[in-house]
Amino acid sequence: MKFNEVVQSREWDEEEGLWHVSVRNALTGQIINDTCHVLIGANGLLNSWKYPPDANVQDFRGRLIHTARWPDDYGPEQWANDRVAVLGSGASAIQVVPTIQPHVKHLDVFVRTPVWFAEIAGHSGENTDYAPEERERLRNDTEALVTTAKSIEDGLNGIQGIKAMMTSSAESQMVRKLFQTRMREYLTDDKIYRPLLPDFAVGCRRLTPGNPFMKAIQKPNVSLHKAAVNQVRGSTVIGDNGDEVEVDTLTCATGFDVGYVPKYRMQGRGGITLQDTSPGIRSWRVVIYHRTLLMTDWRRSSTLSSLRSRRMGGPREGVAWSMRVLARQRSIVRA
Repeated sequence: MKFNEVVQSREWDEEEGLWHVSVRNALTGQIINDTCHVLIGANGLLNSWKYPPDANVQDFRGRLIHTARWPDDYGPEQWANDRVAVLGSGASAIQVVPTIQPHVKHLDVFVRTPVWFAEIAGHSGENTDYAPEERERLRNDTEALVTTAKSIEDGLNGIQGIKAMMTSSAESQMVRKLFQTRMREYLTDDKIYRPLLPDFAVGCRRLTPGNPFMKAIQKPNVSLHKAAVNQVRGSTVIGDNGDEVEVDTLTCATGFDVGYVPKYRMQGRGGITLQDTSPGIRSWRVVIYHRTLLMTDWRRSSTLSSLRSRRMGGPREGVAWSMRVLARQRSIVRA
């Protein structure tokens, strides 16, 4: 296993029956070329982070951070004197906001689309404090550990959890009212509760166990802006509702581009490259047609991950199965 290695290209040579892979060392710049019979694409989906489109955030004069690449030299000591803006309300934002809120001078949170703050399988975003005797039991009793893990999974993956994702079902309406009541218990101020209350059904966006976020957003040093950021001018962040704030640090918790074409050159049979044939990933009832190129993830697999792990066995099992088939074929040929 090698680290700090960036793939530059992977090309299929039909005459040799080999993949040619070019890799650049990110620290030294050295180019390394290698070949292989079978190439496994394990890029993952969350490695191409994105910034707000058309907001020219790169022109921000202060410190610009994306949560996917948090700098090592930006910690509590630096937060203490900073005015910070956080863009986003998803999984990254709900972790960043309560973490830095007690330390920063002032925090401005821009929320374009709210989320349902839910308690999922008894978990609300705060660390569960297991009693010492319970930890000991789970550590030594495998059956108890598996039962506990399955009970957590069943909180969302069980039949009631699945029905709650169907917008016309009674379970969906019940869960929506339950989440509304729960959010109201934490967000007593209408000026905060109303902007953070989703107008879409439960399940349209990832459920978020956000107790710490809901507590932090109400602190005196926090301002909530129900707006997307559409412009950055100098050190001023401007929302699409007209709100303008001047900050020292702009933190983008704005997620990833999960439909991107890999930035490195991918050339297959006939010299055709993926970049030339498709501006983005498209799939419908597809199978992998290049038998020596195996992928650990398929399109939209991240949205199916909770169900996939139990119903489909996981994406990597398909790769493992394919490798066993190739090994079996090779042993038959040799025999």
